[in-house]
Amino acid sequence: MACPIIKADVLALSPQLSALNDAAWVLILAFVNDFTGLNLDPSLRKLALCLLAAHLGVVSYNASSSDSTTAVVSESAGGLKRTYAQPIASASSTQELDRTDYGKQFLAIMKMSPTTRGPRTI
Repeated sequence: MACPIIKADVLALSPQLSALNDAAWVLILAFVNDFTGLNLDPSLRKLALCLLAAHLGVVSYNASSSDSTTAVVSESAGGLKRTYAQPIASASSTQELDRTDYGKQFLAIMKMSPTTRGPRTI
């Protein structure tokens, strides 16, 4: 296994995430360190995973620091059901990654990976 991503690696890119709670860090770091599908040079792979972790941290921090309550997306009464919005999980992964600059940079690196760009004819 390559050198794991640690909190200090991510904070070097995104110091504002120092306010993120420990539980979020544990989940984010576990996810990025188990991430597969990047066939890149090890240093570029580490950067990509740090960017992904920063993206997840920003999204998590923004969600946890929001003063608003969670929006009602549907309600039902008897046999009737009304839906107000699509859950965020239905959005494509690239739409989710476009929410932060870190996610956009991660996508740019992903496009460089042979496993994500597919075969090329020369």
